[in-house]
Amino acid sequence: MAEKLQVIINKLEGLLYPDGFECAPFKISWYNDQVDDHFKLKCNQNALAFIIISLPQMFDKTFKTFIMKKYNIDNFPLEDKAEWNEEEKEEFSYNQNVYDPLDQCMLDYFQKIRNHFPDHQLHIIRDFEMDASHRPKVLVQTAGHVAGAVRYYQRCDVHDDPWDESQRIYGTCVHPKYGGWFALRGVIIFEDVNANKLAQVDPPDMIKTDQDRIRLLNLYNFHWRDWSFRDVLPGVVARYSDEQKTFFSTPPSQRPQILRKLFDET
Repeated sequence: MAEKLQVIINKLEGLLYPDGFECAPFKISWYNDQVDDHFKLKCNQNALAFIIISLPQMFDKTFKTFIMKKYNIDNFPLEDKAEWNEEEKEEFSYNQNVYDPLDQCMLDYFQKIRNHFPDHQLHIIRDFEMDASHRPKVLVQTAGHVAGAVRYYQRCDVHDDPWDESQRIYGTCVHPKYGGWFALRGVIIFEDVNANKLAQVDPPDMIKTDQDRIRLLNLYNFHWRDWSFRDVLPGVVARYSDEQKTFFSTPPSQRPQILRKLFDET
């Protein structure tokens, strides 16, 4: 069984890394033990799962390639989605709920991964998927933490809490190699693979002092638009390009206009 696990891990890593992604395995029960009941994943508690992480290289290696292959300057719907007609919506969307080009790319990419494992029962949950109550179907930050891939820093990790009790402070993840320059894109569950032999690894603690954790959470909650929380670690392997930063800071409904520039420059 341990050998079977390693074969799957090696294959998935080999597929992802050339495209600007990485993954880390975890057991479903590790995740479920950390979340409230309505976020628990209702599948085999011993099943093997992976958190999928996009790295800065993903934008050039996968996203731009996807856009260029799927669309061209003549048929790409460049207006805000409110102005799209039904034909444009159908062309640009696998389902009526997804219009963001990046989400489209992730849908396409996860399907590509599924196709490489035809002999397994895969359940895929993307980070943008919501349930009927408009809650995320999976908490990717928790999944990334229990997998040991990233460290999820939350208010409860600060001993001397400086914030008002009524102030809501959101947590954020830090990657040991990329700091904040990454994104958690979803979870892939191998429902037919038992992960009992998988050893859990704690994520490295890179932000050790209360002062630095407070600074990180303040930057993430109150200054997220200036990207400074992503530079919390010195000497990261890679950062987002200016082109990526422009795209990701643009509201999804306006992103087609950014892609117009991408088409014009290519």
